[in-house]
Amino acid sequence: MSNQKDKRWLDSFGLISKGNDDRLKEPKIQEIFYNRLKRHYAVLIDRVNNDTLEDSFLNLTLNDRILSLSEQQHCLYLFRQLREGIAASQRIDNFTCGLYETSVRVGIYMNHVESYFPALCYLLEVIYPKLSKPFVQNQMVTCYLLYLCTLRNFQGLYEMKKKWELDTHDISFEFSRILIQNNYISWWKLRQRVPWLYQRLIDLSREQIQERCASIIKASYYKITKKYMEKYIGLVLFSKTGWTIEDSWVKIREPGLPKKIT
Repeated sequence: MSNQKDKRWLDSFGLISKGNDDRLKEPKIQEIFYNRLKRHYAVLIDRVNNDTLEDSFLNLTLNDRILSLSEQQHCLYLFRQLREGIAASQRIDNFTCGLYETSVRVGIYMNHVESYFPALCYLLEVIYPKLSKPFVQNQMVTCYLLYLCTLRNFQGLYEMKKKWELDTHDISFEFSRILIQNNYISWWKLRQRVPWLYQRLIDLSREQIQERCASIIKASYYKITKKYMEKYIGLVLFSKTGWTIEDSWVKIREPGLPKKIT
């Protein structure tokens, strides 16, 4: 019953940007709103604030998600309302910082760029400088840089390196080198050893680098093992290649056909 009361209360608020409700400018209301939001979506909030998801959620596929599509949209909308209220009130403190970081995590978990990227920008451009937060070895900074990499905005990546005095040993710089080299094996190994938060962002480049991997394999091999194909190419991309499966092997092309990288 209390959960439904929370939902009704949360739903009574409008967006400040629409000009129909400015209650979330008040710091006390912001904190009550956030506490009720966390209570209503307690399982989700607890999960995204952990770096290690349980095995059943590791791949972050659609079936892994704990919320329906309408619930996801509702949760994202509540975070948007709260972010608008905080930005309008110009409140910057540890509460603001923690809320924005959780908002980023929720957005990344749901693969909703429109939520997490603006929140990341506000964190890095407004909140962190005001609170003198470190940029080195900071998960949110790495998330921002990984996203730049998926856009292949390598110039922006190195501009941020200079601006924030970052170490090139950060995962994002390793990721950028992998993308530049189109090295899918290194891409896969990197993905397997980083937290789910980074995996989700790295996955934005999956299709592009898998296609490159497939074109190189096509030019180099007549056949590969089925196990290798499933691990590095994936069934979705395999279905588009025209290759055929023969027992434990995948037939790529007939011997003597030209080797051409597309």
